[in-house]
Amino acid sequence: MQRRSFTTRLTLPVIAIATLVIGAGLALDYQLSKNRLLTIVEGNARQVVNDAAQRIDEMSTGVETAVRLLSSALQSTPDEALATRLLRSALASNRHIDAAAIILAPGADSAPQIYLQRRHVEHADMARSAAPTSAQLQRWLDEAEREGGPFWTSAATTGPEPRAAFFIEPFPDQQSTTPLGLIVVAVALEDLHGYLEGLRIDHDGFGFLLTPTGVAIGAPRGIVRATDADTLLAPLSAIDWDRWFADPAAPLRTRVNCPRRAGECDLHVQAVQDSRWFVGTVYSPQALLQPLRDYELRTVALGVAMLVLMAALVIAITRHLTRPLLSLTAASEAIARGQLDGELPPMHANDELGRLVHSFDTMRQDLATHIHTIEQAAEQRSRLEGELSAARDIQMAMVPQSGEAYRCAGYALWARLRPARAVGGDLYSFEERGQVLRFAVGDVSDKGVPAALFMARAMGLIQQWERDDATITPAQALRRLNRALVRDNDNCMFLTLFLGELHLTQRTLNYASAGHTPPLLLRDGTVRVLEQERGPALGLADDLEFPDNRLTLASDDRLVIYTDGFDEAMNPHNDTFGDARLQQAVTEADDLPLPDAGAALFNAIDEFADGCDQADDMTLLLLEPGERRNRPLQVSGTSLPVDAMLVEHATHWLDEQWQVQGLWAEGLNELQLVQEELLCNLRDHSGLDASHTITLTLQRYASRVELECVDPGPAFNPLQDGTRSPLGASIDDAAIGGLGLHLITRFTDRQSYTREHGRNILRLTRAFPERNTQS
Repeated sequence: MQRRSFTTRLTLPVIAIATLVIGAGLALDYQLSKNRLLTIVEGNARQVVNDAAQRIDEMSTGVETAVRLLSSALQSTPDEALATRLLRSALASNRHIDAAAIILAPGADSAPQIYLQRRHVEHADMARSAAPTSAQLQRWLDEAEREGGPFWTSAATTGPEPRAAFFIEPFPDQQSTTPLGLIVVAVALEDLHGYLEGLRIDHDGFGFLLTPTGVAIGAPRGIVRATDADTLLAPLSAIDWDRWFADPAAPLRTRVNCPRRAGECDLHVQAVQDSRWFVGTVYSPQALLQPLRDYELRTVALGVAMLVLMAALVIAITRHLTRPLLSLTAASEAIARGQLDGELPPMHANDELGRLVHSFDTMRQDLATHIHTIEQAAEQRSRLEGELSAARDIQMAMVPQSGEAYRCAGYALWARLRPARAVGGDLYSFEERGQVLRFAVGDVSDKGVPAALFMARAMGLIQQWERDDATITPAQALRRLNRALVRDNDNCMFLTLFLGELHLTQRTLNYASAGHTPPLLLRDGTVRVLEQERGPALGLADDLEFPDNRLTLASDDRLVIYTDGFDEAMNPHNDTFGDARLQQAVTEADDLPLPDAGAALFNAIDEFADGCDQADDMTLLLLEPGERRNRPLQVSGTSLPVDAMLVEHATHWLDEQWQVQGLWAEGLNELQLVQEELLCNLRDHSGLDASHTITLTLQRYASRVELECVDPGPAFNPLQDGTRSPLGASIDDAAIGGLGLHLITRFTDRQSYTREHGRNILRLTRAFPERNTQS
């Protein structure tokens, strides 16, 4: 997995958090500013419309006042001079009036028809002047009659579109109520441009005026024009203007389609006080928000630039601050590789990094010292272990057959010594001199190296007695041993010892015990403790006496001599194995061959201990005085040279003897596989050649068959020294003989190895299947 640097791990969260904070701040600022700006715009729109309404009200009021003054002055039929003077006065007094006219109704001739503009005054009949036509005049008269008084309207002076707004007031005849004529004043639409521009709030919007007759005056594109409301305001939305004109008390505020851009616009319309005019404005909130969005975009761009600058600064500062950490990391990796002399970064500041570097340097020095101490201790331990291993080898070389012995020659003897530590204080020994077998089992009071040295001293004395041709009884031998061990025994160590002397012909056993645990005697399937008179342990005091004991053994007896490591073995619950369990284990192994019986007793101890460390040395010696227990029913043997034909000759011999002894057919192939595996390894890896021979023996017992292989090669116990390869491993990857060990243990029931007289002896036992068991 790709590793990220500390700088990256620090910079990314800082920039991410800063981005979130700045982004959230900008979003919040935009929303608040937007709401605030829309509120201000809406308020400004109301204020603009209200101000425009007041200004237009002032304009219309001034115009109407001037017209009413003219109407009052014309109560009698005016002459031309008076009418002209009054019109000039009206034009002069009101700047909004662009033109004024006194127009008689059709058929009236009592007054002149006068049409005045600011630039000149025209005295003309209606037919040849630019004043309203007769048809238009008749419409105004009809409108005045419907309105019942003065009114505002619009009419064209030239061209098809209105260019002026007109205020018209009828003046009556003094003798009747029928209007004698109309006073008409015109307000040029161009003069309303200032009012309309004041109503435009944004670039895309515009202001407009609505006359009482539904004429709209507006400047959608900066050009003042007058038309009907539906035509001018049609792009806004489908508003029912006639319905709103009927009840315009409340201002009209609504959302409409924008006339010049996609989206929606706001529409505000308000009635002008004391008149039937209306003023309105259309504007786009989105257009008004565009500067805010531009500002926010500039702010975002500036924020991104600031974030980039911040990232660069954070990276630079972080790298500067973490440079000692990087050096420290490199130093720690070097230390992990065992390089303790690497340089650390110089730190002059007394801050956290400085203290960390100082602490790390102290740790490095302490670690170097500690490693040096450990190396010295490991070297000493390795040297000690080597010495202990050598001492174990020496000690095991002192006992027959290096700690596990088996002999079968008119009698059967099996023994095993298993120290609790590298070396121990237990011992066993045996020696056959003619028809006398002398043997010993002992236990030194301590364990470890002191016990091993004391045991070695005693072992030499015991072996002297075993090889002595003189008739010295076991009791006499104990007295001699005691006197020898007492000398220079400043540590007050002692030895419990059992000495036995078996006369093979008569099967008489002379024995003596120096404080040793009584042996067990297995006879006719029953175990009993061997009765004995015993003396004290050896090495405690001089001139001690030890009684002799005598017993005649039966040919099928089994004598079990052991040290207290057996009965005092403990399990995780601090229970001891005890005499009862030991006697039961001896009974259960009654029908087993001697090596298997001994191994079964050790296995029983191990199962009881359930993983607990061995607390004391353990030594076991089994002795059977006769051959009846071990005499085979049939025996076949052969000697073969270690040459290329070894396996083929051995296979042919085993097949032939298997048939001769009448063994079951299914077992032959399995035992041949085992024999072939053993002989192939022996031929290829033992260093033997055709000048050497091996001996194969096939022995048939009542319930089993044994195959024995004896070779003169170097000492090698395949059951312990061989490396067992994992099942399924390829032949090329497996250790030599590693897969064959699985084959041996799979197709045989028991295996044992001994080395006698410079020869390797491997015995493999296969029990008969129940249907072929023979007595």
